[in-house]
Amino acid sequence: MDATTTPAKERALDASTVERAPRALSLRRFGAWVVDLLNLLALRGKAALTWPSEGLGAALLALLAVGTWVVLDRREQSDGSVFYPYGASDFAWYLLGGLAIAWVFSRACRPRAALVPAIALCALGGWLAVLYFHLEGELASRWTTLALAIGAALYALAYLVQGGRSLTGRAQPLAAVATGVVALGFVWVSGKLSIRPTLWLPGAYTGDVAYDRHEVEPLLFAQPERVDDTVATVQPSDPAETEVYFVGFAGYGDQKVFAEEIKLAADVVDGLYQTASRSLLLLNDRRNVNAAPLATGSSLRRALRGVAGKMTLDDDVLFLALSSHGSPEWALRIRDGDLPLTDLSAQELDAALDEAGIVWRVIVISACYSGGFIEKLQDPYTIVLAAAAPDRKSFGCRADRDLTYFGEAFYRDALPAAASLRDAFEKTVGVVTKREMAESFLPSLPMAFFGEEIERKLASLDSRR
Repeated sequence: MDATTTPAKERALDASTVERAPRALSLRRFGAWVVDLLNLLALRGKAALTWPSEGLGAALLALLAVGTWVVLDRREQSDGSVFYPYGASDFAWYLLGGLAIAWVFSRACRPRAALVPAIALCALGGWLAVLYFHLEGELASRWTTLALAIGAALYALAYLVQGGRSLTGRAQPLAAVATGVVALGFVWVSGKLSIRPTLWLPGAYTGDVAYDRHEVEPLLFAQPERVDDTVATVQPSDPAETEVYFVGFAGYGDQKVFAEEIKLAADVVDGLYQTASRSLLLLNDRRNVNAAPLATGSSLRRALRGVAGKMTLDDDVLFLALSSHGSPEWALRIRDGDLPLTDLSAQELDAALDEAGIVWRVIVISACYSGGFIEKLQDPYTIVLAAAAPDRKSFGCRADRDLTYFGEAFYRDALPAAASLRDAFEKTVGVVTKREMAESFLPSLPMAFFGEEIERKLASLDSRR
C-alpha cells in the first residue's frame, strides 16, 4: 500500500469497490440476457433466460410490447388526433391474456417451466405479434397476406419450441401447440369483442362549441317539430313507379367534414335517382345549427317514420347515408357542441328501420369500425356499405377537410359514373386502400353486404337511367 494512503482512505476504496460490484454484475447479466433474447429470436442456441427470474426482465419486455403498440397506433392516426389517457384501461385485457397464455405454456412444458421466465418469453412473443399485426394491415395483396400469416404461424411454433428448450433444457412441441391454440382463441375472442386499445382519438373542431345554457332546452324541444316540418316537404310516392327516398345523417357536428359529406351524398343520389323532392337531411353542424334538424337517435327514428309514411313500403327504396366518427363498440358518435346527445348503436339503427317498416334499404355508413353494423342490418332486401372493417379505423375525418377518404372516393369519384353500387364500392375499395398505404396508415378495409333481392331491384332501376 502507498505510504500516503491512510487506513480511512483504504476503507473508503474498499467500500466503493463493494458498491460498484453488484452494478457491474447486473450490467453483465443484462447484456447476457439481451444476447439470450437475440438468440431466441434467431431460433438458435440454448438461451438461459435467467435474469427475468427477478421479474424485472418480464416487466421490461411487457413495456416494450405495449410501447411499440402505442407508437405504431399513433402512426396510423390522422394529424388531428389527440391523446386519450383513459384508453389505457383497455390494455389490461391484453396484459391479462398474455399472463394466461404464459401460464398455459409454463404448465404444459415437461418438465414444467418457471412462470416468470415464461411470462418474459410470451411478452417478447407479444412484441413480435404487435409488429406482425401492424405489418399485415399494410399489405393489400391477399396472397401476400396469406403467405405472411403462414410464415408467422410456423415461426411462432418454432419460437415456442426453442423457448421451451431455453427454460427446461428440452424441446417442447406439445406445449408450443397448446399455447398456440390458446393464443389464437384469445385473438379470436378479442376480435369478436372488438377490443383494440388506443390512446388516440380524432381531434375536434377547434371553433366555439359551447351553447349558452338558455339555448339548450328550447333547441332540443324544438327538434320533433323541425323534423315534422321537414318531412312535410317530402313528396309522396307515386304507386305506379318504384322511387328512391334519401335520408342523410351527419352525426359529429364539431367537424364540418361529416355535414359536407352528407350534403354531397344527397346531391349525388339525386343525380342518379332524382330524389331532390324525396330527400331529408339531419345535420349536426356547429357552423349553422338551424340548417337542418339535429342528427340524433330520436330525430332519426322520427324522420324514418315520417318518410316511411310517404313511401310505398313494399316497392320504394330508402337510401340512408350516415357519416360520423365511429367507436369500437360499433356505434356512431353523436355530438354537437356540449349538447347532451347519446351515440347511435347498430342495434338502435336496426330497430329504427324496423319500426318504420321500411323494407328496401341501401345503407352507407362512413365511419370508423362501421363494418360492425353489417351483421345487425343485413337481409336479402338490404345493401350495407361500410367505410371500415369492424376493428379498423377510416381516415380523412379532419376539421380542415370537406370529405373523408371513403366519402371522396365513393360519393365524389365512383358513384356518379358507376354502373351499379357494387361497381362503385369495388372501385372505392381500391382507391382508398392505395391512398391509405401511400400515407402509411393501417388500411381501413371497407366492407359490404349485398342482399340478393335489393340488388336485383336496383339493377332494374339502374337500367332505366
